[in-house]
Amino acid sequence: MKSLAYILIIILCIVRYAYAEKCNIIYGMYYSYDPYEWLNDKNIPQGINIDLLKAISKAADCSYEVKTMPYGKNLESLESGEVNMLSISPISRGDNFTIAIPTSMVIYRYIFTRKNSPFIQNLDGLRNKTIVTVYDTYSYSMLISIADDYNINIINYQTPSQAIKKFSEGEGDAFISTLELVSNSAIEMGVTNIRSSGFPIFPAVYGFTMHKKNMALYEKVLDGMEKIKQSGEYYEIMKKWQIRHASPSWYRHIPIVLGILIVASIFILIWNKMLHVQVHKKTESLVNLSALFQMVMDCLPECIYLINTKGNVSWTNVNSLNKTKYPIDDIKKEITAALELNIGFDFTRLSKDARTWKITSVILPNNENRLLVIMFDITENIKLRDEALMSARLAAIGEMAATMAHEIN
Repeated sequence: MKSLAYILIIILCIVRYAYAEKCNIIYGMYYSYDPYEWLNDKNIPQGINIDLLKAISKAADCSYEVKTMPYGKNLESLESGEVNMLSISPISRGDNFTIAIPTSMVIYRYIFTRKNSPFIQNLDGLRNKTIVTVYDTYSYSMLISIADDYNINIINYQTPSQAIKKFSEGEGDAFISTLELVSNSAIEMGVTNIRSSGFPIFPAVYGFTMHKKNMALYEKVLDGMEKIKQSGEYYEIMKKWQIRHASPSWYRHIPIVLGILIVASIFILIWNKMLHVQVHKKTESLVNLSALFQMVMDCLPECIYLINTKGNVSWTNVNSLNKTKYPIDDIKKEITAALELNIGFDFTRLSKDARTWKITSVILPNNENRLLVIMFDITENIKLRDEALMSARLAAIGEMAATMAHEIN
């Protein structure tokens, strides 16, 4: 009898396993969102999200498939059931039917302007302006929430390509989106007249999202995420893609751009007469990369100046009309002395608007551009230091008063 019971239990387990609901993740991805998800030259999905999807599927014992779709259609596909998981920042339209898998990725939105327009550095600069954005995105949701307070007129498009094309042609005063999306789309479309203007706004979490009706699958995926975090695989994936939170992810392109420029320059000097046509084509291909480099430098909070042998500014990332800065003309004597003595300088100055600046320079081994000057606004650091010193002094006075009171008592 015992043997028969064991056999029945085994048969029941086999039947239950055979008819158990299959765990299959259908992931909807945008084809061009480096470094999060995109199709490479061989049309193969790759990126942070794809690596996480593979790791989670394995940990949760699920199969997976990837479907590419136009930007803005992913949430619609999740709602209709065409896919059951995607990556997105939370927006109000999905609050009723989506549920997120907790991650630690944060993406910032930036204000973009055209090169012939003034910089817009914060939300106050958007007041009474016409803003271009992409429908059903986090940027669109945030603009809707502040539109009345700032008297903002919103023009939205279904895809980033449409929005960037219209904005580059002159529509609207500003464009709100992520650096990754704009830089990838701009290079792909050959748009060079758009730049990031100011500091990041609208921070938002970014990660996997599922439909609330798929709670069984959600629990499995959530468990898979916890497993890869506990094993350390999650952090290895993040390390692999060199994600730095609160910083633009495409800073890693700077060494590539500089390397290409140096190699191209040497190539031109050596083979100018023999390969004139090929060099001309190569130079055209570098235009987009130069624009990307300028966009990166424009995002830096530091003021950077390249000074030539005559003491004049040959290049800078500072917009002279709109960007908060320490006047370069106020340190003309120091620049002249540095060029004559062939030695850099390092000092702190107070500007007319009562802000503290740390100004440093480096002599370059160059016959044309000899001096690199970098200015750091350290006002907030000074304030924090002074507050800390004041707190320490007050604490010492309090301790001394307590000691005196104790002795008097």
